Amino acid sequence: MGTRHSSVWALTGQRLWLVGLCLLVACAVFAQSGGLRSPDGKYQAIQVGAGSDRHYQIKEVETDRVVLTTQAQYRTPNDVKAGLFSADGKEFAAAYHYGHEGSYTWIGIWSLETGQFVRTERKSGWARDLASVFKK
Repeated sequence: MGTRHSSVWALTGQRLWLVGLCLLVACAVFAQSGGLRSPDGKYQAIQVGAGSDRHYQIKEVETDRVVLTTQAQYRTPNDVKAGLFSADGKEFAAAYHYGHEGSYTWIGIWSLETGQFVRTERKSGWARDLASVFKK
């Protein structure tokens, strides 16, 4: 009888481990899908696309209107690595990594008021911290 009880416990332990793993994955997916909010709460950025073709889509929270969708520097498949709203909530920056010409990060900056591409910055290596692009 003790052996049977041990087998039931082992099976339950495996189930608990599997449930825990599923919860961990679900939390990670939910956190990513929640996206980023602008400091004033007016805009939300969520990643859209799949695999090596992911970009940020920026929407007005109140109306759900798509303001812009970021694009990589080149039209080859590339997934966005990081995004950041400016402190004043007027611009959004998105980072994409490239390995040709040495490793570098291409950062595109878009206007949230017009949805238009504003400027670009390039950093050597693979950067994810974008705060410096908004410092004047």
